[in-house]
Amino acid sequence: MYRNGEVLLNAVAQPDGSVCYDLPGGGQHPYEPLEEGVLREVREETGYEARILRFCGLAEDICLDPVQRAAAPNYTHRVLHIFLVEPITDVPGVAAELDLNQLRCEWIPFDRVASLPLRPIGIAPFIAQMICSDTPIYIPTFFS
Repeated sequence: MYRNGEVLLNAVAQPDGSVCYDLPGGGQHPYEPLEEGVLREVREETGYEARILRFCGLAEDICLDPVQRAAAPNYTHRVLHIFLVEPITDVPGVAAELDLNQLRCEWIPFDRVASLPLRPIGIAPFIAQMICSDTPIYIPTFFS
């Protein structure tokens, strides 16, 4: 989500006590149109009602860790359809369904995003291009 030079990210606690960041989003329900899933996930995780501005990127994340693969096989190979969305209200409602270990949402100045620990690993350098480009980009596969 983007507004006034800031990107809304989910702050997520890590096992070592550090914090990393994720783009709001998640899985699509069966028979749910992609656009509806995007807006539902944004609302659930951030509390914001939003509108889609455009599709901006496609990325693939493949986890190589055998322990994580065994523990959560449905979450270790993901294809990310990334949309640029903006809030339609200034104040969020209640975030109804936070991601696992999600601490909060933070509006981060656009120029700071590339330096953050953002998941999937390697996506941060592409955020500016996705926001500023008029055409969607393909982001090479991430292996984490």
